[in-house]
Amino acid sequence: MVNNTSEDAHCCFVVLTHTIGIVSYYLAPILKSVGITSSISQAGINLGIQVWNAILAALGALAAERYGRRPLWLLSASGMLASFIVVTALSGVFAEKGIKAAGSATVAFLFIFFGFYDIAFTPLSIAYPVEILPFRLRAKGLSINPTVVFGAGFFNQYVNPIALEALHWKFYLVYIGTLAAMIPTIYFLFPETKGRTLEEIATVFDGPDAEPDVFRRASLVHSGDYGESPSKSMAEVYHSEKV
Repeated sequence: MVNNTSEDAHCCFVVLTHTIGIVSYYLAPILKSVGITSSISQAGINLGIQVWNAILAALGALAAERYGRRPLWLLSASGMLASFIVVTALSGVFAEKGIKAAGSATVAFLFIFFGFYDIAFTPLSIAYPVEILPFRLRAKGLSINPTVVFGAGFFNQYVNPIALEALHWKFYLVYIGTLAAMIPTIYFLFPETKGRTLEEIATVFDGPDAEPDVFRRASLVHSGDYGESPSKSMAEVYHSEKV
């Protein structure tokens, strides 16, 4: 069974993945704040970001199987933090001193920020919960997932605009703090799932004495307590579960 600490950490992860909302929801105001006011220029940058997102997300999905989940999580969160610090600094320089080059550099680092987000958070936001949740909790966990997403969306729609209008680029500091908190959360609470079956992942959370659901059911069937024929072997039950 997945322990409560790990489940809480996963829920925290789902919430924190939406820190990008301040960028994706308010790209046009952010671009305007660094001197890019033309609607054509904003649309072109937005299109370029979407294409960039698709390419990096596909590469991230391929890299997850080759390099593992934890390295991608850590690289992604660290890169997002570093690039967003630069975005904040450049936005502040443009707002305070009006240096045009700072505004142009902000756009470049927005692409870098999205790129780091895409390599892990886009392909693994759904895949990773499916891997770590045991079968009996998977449906509930994946039901909670969109609920948290909608809650974060509500926050992005109705709270961020007020803070962004009042604090301007200084509001980004809140998200820098959130991103900084993600790195130790990922390092200490996110297990590696590469190369493990869903049954084997149970031992990651509960240790070597963990008894995966399929084997628990198989033992009940073998003893005749599960309502199935006691003659059915554990291997047959395991095979039927996997199918």
